[in-house]
Amino acid sequence: MRPRFKKSQNDFLICHDPRDEPTVRMICFPCAGANASFYKKWNEQLSTNIQIWGVQYPGRDFLINTSEFPDVNRLGEALAEDIALSFEDIPLCFYGHSFGALVAYETARILEHKYGKKLVKLVVSARKYPGGTYDKKMSTMTDNELIHELNQFGGIPIEIKQDKEMLEYFVNQIRKDLTLNERYTLGENTNVISAPIDVYGGTTDSTASSAELEQWRGYTDNSFDLKMIAGGHFFINNPKSIFFTYLEKEFVADEEDDEFLAY
Repeated sequence: MRPRFKKSQNDFLICHDPRDEPTVRMICFPCAGANASFYKKWNEQLSTNIQIWGVQYPGRDFLINTSEFPDVNRLGEALAEDIALSFEDIPLCFYGHSFGALVAYETARILEHKYGKKLVKLVVSARKYPGGTYDKKMSTMTDNELIHELNQFGGIPIEIKQDKEMLEYFVNQIRKDLTLNERYTLGENTNVISAPIDVYGGTTDSTASSAELEQWRGYTDNSFDLKMIAGGHFFINNPKSIFFTYLEKEFVADEEDDEFLAY
């Protein structure tokens, strides 16, 4: 019997369903305020050849006693080291949503330029390009202002809204992540990665326009693709979204490529 779940070398990643014969490993980076279990249900949405690992940011859930990092650069350093130590056998892809898109990019950049490990693909959604700045600083809002803002695009799960203590904890966590997101600066070394970048955006998402998403093109020297999906910032929460059909095809097509097979 296969184990119920696996953890990475340094415990920053967890896999709830290791799969029997995966052909690609997809590491998923959560949005602000979320944890590794954010992607647990994706095992029901995607083929069994895709092994899904969720990233656990320090300072929450099973890493509650682990020190948090002061910026995305150092968070990316820690995650890249863990990934470099943990995985060798099958092709590697990153997926990140919103704040997770930024962390996924930074981790991919460090993983390639420091450890010489290249992804077969970086897939991101609902986040403007890494060098983009934010005029509206959500991290500096009052609790009530922040809750109101998050409610505008479905950023607070119903079960958290109904529990005062959970809501207070969630707002504290998401504020920390928003601060890292807004203060991010590009790395000192090259900011271009060699992996293809595929970007997804919600047609009614006010946080990342199609023009801002298009600028991710400048962060790869490989292929680039942008698709807009019906919905808002959290279009990925709709299990019937065409997004999952597209995501599935990413790997069906790539497995036929020589470069993918030669990983």
